[in-house]
Amino acid sequence: MVRVSDANPDILRFLADRGIVVGSALKVVAPMTTTGLMTIRHRGSDIELSAPIATAIHVVADVLRTD
Repeated sequence: MVRVSDANPDILRFLADRGIVVGSALKVVAPMTTTGLMTIRHRGSDIELSAPIATAIHVVADVLRTD
């Protein structure tokens, strides 16, 4: 993760409470569904994100990773 929008303090708290900060490595486990939820993996834990939280996170892809 390279940036997170600071427009909503609740989103910042949600992410920080889960140890997700700038520089964190995140992996998409399940892409956004029609329900507006997606799942990411961070430090071995799966975390479900709502659309507003997911769109607040800015990432840069690590293209060749396969893990």
